[in-house]
Amino acid sequence: MAMLKVYQLAGCPFALRTRIVLNEKRVPYEVLNIDRKAKPREMLEVSPGGTSPVIFDGEVRLRDSVVINEYLEERYPAPPLMPREPGPRGELRLLIDEVGDELGDALGQLVGAMLRLPAAERDPAAVESAREAVEEALGPWEARLAGREYLTGPFSLADVTLFTSVHGIRSLLPAALPEQAQALRAWLARLEARPSVQAALAATPAPGR
Repeated sequence: MAMLKVYQLAGCPFALRTRIVLNEKRVPYEVLNIDRKAKPREMLEVSPGGTSPVIFDGEVRLRDSVVINEYLEERYPAPPLMPREPGPRGELRLLIDEVGDELGDALGQLVGAMLRLPAAERDPAAVESAREAVEEALGPWEARLAGREYLTGPFSLADVTLFTSVHGIRSLLPAALPEQAQALRAWLARLEARPSVQAALAATPAPGR
């Protein structure tokens, strides 16, 4: 069987999630870094909007990191990153949805304030407003992680999903993760110490403009 292929846009946090999962499961894969202005036809056939990641795993071709990561969980079940029982599995799916619902808008605001203009042209008030929005959105996750090693007990897809959001926030604006967010900081350090995460981050190209 041909090696699994990951089509990704540079700096895509969703593709980072999929690479972490593949690394955790020790699945060999090839990364194809895509030019935003010249996306290949075979990728667009799977993802007409040109979003990443897209994977080719033999005859299976999928888009959307949530769908891809659940497919990888079923296709390559060891080590498990989701519970096997339907109830806990559904609860984990809801937790993954909450990451997008609670952090998506705030992270989008931060990206708009930090990346869409050169540093010299950024509006300090917009940056500060984005920082406040991010801190507010992170509050529930600080409370959820208090006294926990990972979000639901063992390391799971929920941790992978939250990690890419928190890592992106800290990369853009370190001050958005204040000193008092001790549980989040400790959890982030545990994630960054995992070999799967280190390997994925080391292979992450900077986003293009």
